[in-house]
Amino acid sequence: MRLKSVARPLRRWTVGRCVLNTEPVPPSGEWDTVGMADAPQIRDADGAIGRERTVLAGSDWQLDIEDPDLNFVRIDHQTRLQFGDVQVVIESPFVLTIAGADHLLDPGDRCGLGPLLGLYPDSLTASRVGPDGTLLLNFAGGASVTVPPDVNYEAWSVNGPGNALVVCMPGTAGELAVWGRTLPSGG
Repeated sequence: MRLKSVARPLRRWTVGRCVLNTEPVPPSGEWDTVGMADAPQIRDADGAIGRERTVLAGSDWQLDIEDPDLNFVRIDHQTRLQFGDVQVVIESPFVLTIAGADHLLDPGDRCGLGPLLGLYPDSLTASRVGPDGTLLLNFAGGASVTVPPDVNYEAWSVNGPGNALVVCMPGTAGELAVWGRTLPSGG
């Protein structure tokens, strides 16, 4: 999975999830990241340590999910969409649009998630993150999923492939926490 960015006007300095300073930087097409020494870590089975980097969503970021086929939908206290070795996890209310009808769905209300089952089987045609951190998934059958950021919770995350992890941070306007051995290149 790679994130591609067109422009990004701010650099955010963070410790964990606390923003300490914001300063303007020129758009460069490169990722603005800060890997703080005391940032959260993920330790892999091989002992490698992945540190969080906080980035600001650009105006045209695309999630490059290599296997676009939806393999399964999982519903528990979250809603999970599996695409090969990449899993999209939805933890906050979202909008599913199927056949022109909008369905406001909440992963916490399992009984109301029935319309989501209509996504399977299908394939992604586009997956991107808006500048405010909204996740947008478009499917070949015409359906779409829109997950806006949440003030109090991590609204969505994308896990994989491998140890890659992108999380929409709560209470922010477009901040994403990114883990992995290497960050995707901008572009």
